[in-house]
Amino acid sequence: LYTPCYLALGWAPVRYLPDFLHTGGVAVLALVVAGGLLYSAGAVVYGLQRPDPSPRWFGFHEVFHALTVAAFTTHYIAISLAAY
Repeated sequence: LYTPCYLALGWAPVRYLPDFLHTGGVAVLALVVAGGLLYSAGAVVYGLQRPDPSPRWFGFHEVFHALTVAAFTTHYIAISLAAY
């Protein structure tokens, strides 16, 4: 159940893509889509529990979190560009 909710959260901005394009231009649109793709990659890693590069120190769960942080960062930058 967590993975579908996580995917829905990552792709929620799709509904507003025309507004993002109008307000922020192509850069904002590209950042929002990139964030959605990063969230999707994180969901795949979480669901498959792979890759698991170094299970003791940096396993699949840490890869998932790294992708989540990257996705959040791209969405944050996109919203900041559109808002200011």
